[in-house]
Amino acid sequence: MYDYIKGIVIRILNNAIVLDNNGIGYLIHVSNPYSFEIGNEYKIYVYQQITEDEHALYGFKTIEEKDL
Repeated sequence: MYDYIKGIVIRILNNAIVLDNNGIGYLIHVSNPYSFEIGNEYKIYVYQQITEDEHALYGFKTIEEKDL
């Protein structure tokens, strides 16, 4: 289980961002991807959801937002 991932935003999608961490691009679903800027480094608190047919990461800017 992940608590957070720190890296650089390299792509912004409609409902997600791609965060580069040591050469691995993590697709992280976020509520407002346009609050991030390409090229900036962020610490994203993540929730990992594992289902029968999908592994997904959901990201939050603060730990309080994640706990909510």
